[in-house]
Amino acid sequence: MYPNSCLISSDLDKIIVFERDYNNPNNEGFIEFWDIVDLNKKQLTFKKRTTKIKAISLLNSLIKEGWKRVENQNAAWNCLLKILLI
Repeated sequence: MYPNSCLISSDLDKIIVFERDYNNPNNEGFIEFWDIVDLNKKQLTFKKRTTKIKAISLLNSLIKEGWKRVENQNAAWNCLLKILLI
């Protein structure tokens, strides 16, 4: 099944969201690339449709590069706020 996950960059300036396509959740989905502008603002850079195989490959390579996995986009944003406010 297509991954349904969210990653935060090690630099804390980007979020990548892997979201299933509900019309074809086993094989396709979307990857959203977000930039963190400041503590109160994030900006969608682009959203891309991709296959399950490409998404899993990207997800695994980003985790190896040090990206932190969180359960969803709201959790990613909350995690960033906690880290930046400490």
